[in-house]
Amino acid sequence: MRRLAACALALLLALPAQAGPGAHPFEFLSLDADARPVSLGGAYTALASDANALLYNPGGLGFVERNEAVFMHNQYFEGVSQEYASFAARRGWGAQLNYLSFGDVPKTTIANRTGAGLGSYGISDLALSGGYGRRFGGTWAVGGAVKYIRESIEAVTAQTMAFDAGALWRPAALPGAALGAALRNAGPDVKFQRASEKLPTQLRLGGAYTRSLRGQQTTLALDVTKKRLEDPVVAVGLETLALGRLPLRLGYDMRNDAGLGLSAGVGWVAPAFRFDYAFVSFGDLGSAHRVSAALRWGPSAGAEPKAPAPPDAGRAPMPEVSRHLWLTSHLGKAEAALMGGDLDAAARHLQEAEPLLQAGQPGQRTRWLVLRGRLAAVRSDLGTARADFEAALAAAEADGSNGPDVVDARLGLARCLAAEGRGTEAEAQLRAAFEAHPTDAQRRQLIEALRLKQGPGILTP
Repeated sequence: MRRLAACALALLLALPAQAGPGAHPFEFLSLDADARPVSLGGAYTALASDANALLYNPGGLGFVERNEAVFMHNQYFEGVSQEYASFAARRGWGAQLNYLSFGDVPKTTIANRTGAGLGSYGISDLALSGGYGRRFGGTWAVGGAVKYIRESIEAVTAQTMAFDAGALWRPAALPGAALGAALRNAGPDVKFQRASEKLPTQLRLGGAYTRSLRGQQTTLALDVTKKRLEDPVVAVGLETLALGRLPLRLGYDMRNDAGLGLSAGVGWVAPAFRFDYAFVSFGDLGSAHRVSAALRWGPSAGAEPKAPAPPDAGRAPMPEVSRHLWLTSHLGKAEAALMGGDLDAAARHLQEAEPLLQAGQPGQRTRWLVLRGRLAAVRSDLGTARADFEAALAAAEADGSNGPDVVDARLGLARCLAAEGRGTEAEAQLRAAFEAHPTDAQRRQLIEALRLKQGPGILTP
């Protein structure tokens, strides 16, 4: 009975090399979940900064921007089904449930191979996990998780605890890029009846790169997974976001030996909702269909509570000189926080500066927009960064200001355009920046950028 379950699950995973005697228990822990990762072939280690972080890379919990919950139903063939629910909070913690059922399996004996009159039994697997991730310096995040896992075959049950750990890096010098690593299912041997066997521990390494191609946000992801006593396997995924709302996905997974290893999917993305569908063929075994929905709510992780009013606010109008000093202080602290990699502090000071901008001297709004654009750029939010740099140039033109802030705005905009593949427009912005009276340091940056024929990366603090 135990061996039957192992073989059946190995067929599900399309891992014929591991089916049969000695197959690991709890093999369901290797199943992908959520239709988006599934349609990308499971290449998600460097993309898991959402509610799926606990399954693929707990380090991604540190990059979760808004509260998110994911629900998935997976209808396999031969009556096998999977239910999956996961939650991640913008504060870095998450929880997850993963349940697999084989339905009713007919009982048979050597004498009664049809099983007539013998009834049936059930096989099920369950995993419950919780974890936490934290971001460091705006570009690194690490995390860990603990999980309870249980496998039941009729009246026989095995259960144990395991842990996961992971890290995710988004290099500031290469916007849109991410590298991840995760160790999953590490823990003590598990006893099933009288036999002790090892958990399906695995090491995952992944990379991903997102950029705009012909105006469409496109992501390429690659994963390499190494399980205990097995050869490494590769997964590749490609996603393009058509019309800003309709993701189209293709994936390839070497684990799927039953078919060609290909997967595909579509979805619909809105600010507070995401719906996805994935299709995977297992050749003669049949096909699997996954449908998932994700909900997002609450402010982003970078958002801070409303800043307290400056001293004496509400009792008497603050003198313009005091307002200007407060504004200058917040802008200076925001820039220092950016230089030091403390993105949350930078976001807080920029928010505290915003209500004071109306009293600022000409050029202060330009500076504020430039700093906000740099913050968005470091967070790899290229669309917001480009909008802020463009707004900074418009503000400078409106108040007639010029100088280093305008140079920074044009340099930041040029590098955003270059990252989107718009090299000619980027070069025009770099040349225009020479007319804004750059400092010596800025002039060197502009010359180097022009020498490379494009912005060598988003403007970083």
